[in-house]
Amino acid sequence: MKNLKYVYKTGNTIHVLNAKISQNSKIGIGYILQTYHFSIEQIRNNDITQDSKSCLDCPLSYNKNNGKSGGCYTHKGMQLMGLKSMIRSLNKKIDSIKEFSQSEFMFFINNVKNTHSIDLVRFGAYGEPILLSLYVTGVLSSLSKKTTGYTHQWNKPKYNEYNKFFMASTHTDAERIDSRAKGFRSFFVASKELNLTVTNAVNCPASKESSKNLTCIACGLCNGSKTNIKKDIYIMKH
Repeated sequence: MKNLKYVYKTGNTIHVLNAKISQNSKIGIGYILQTYHFSIEQIRNNDITQDSKSCLDCPLSYNKNNGKSGGCYTHKGMQLMGLKSMIRSLNKKIDSIKEFSQSEFMFFINNVKNTHSIDLVRFGAYGEPILLSLYVTGVLSSLSKKTTGYTHQWNKPKYNEYNKFFMASTHTDAERIDSRAKGFRSFFVASKELNLTVTNAVNCPASKESSKNLTCIACGLCNGSKTNIKKDIYIMKH
């Protein structure tokens, strides 16, 4: 199966839409489409730590931790190496990257459809997925019943409509309750002290504590309000 890619920019953001075979043990084996979102500063300077315009105010970002990792999984191991390689590649062609084109986007989408059915759309494999327009988000979401997406921007009214597609990334029970009041289901990291019996949440089936019973491709619970599941999803803090 082909590895298909569409790269474009909007404002200060460079977006990468990449359809390829996944062999990641957590995500699962299948044909997936992933989105990545980098700031122009990150690309021009070959510096992933300049993430204030790609990760915004995520508490795990470099920009919220004085240039050091805030603990995001993308800052570790093979994920980090892959992202740095992607940044170097984009740096070489940054001046030729065009603004978003609906015709080029739909050409990419039709190529994807003609190549293979998508097993999973993974929004924000790196970067804040709300940097995608609602139009692009909706089209990508329609490619598969299984999608995943997480946003830290759930508390900003202008992004309310993204609750159809993304989970709210929350870090406290108070945030989680607030996100539900704003129409978002929540994905959160739980501590052992949190009383999960009263939190209306289920453990991530792909997590270590759930014995990795399902992959993300097989599960599909982290798809905002697309699913009939109304509960929030949690993973235990390690």
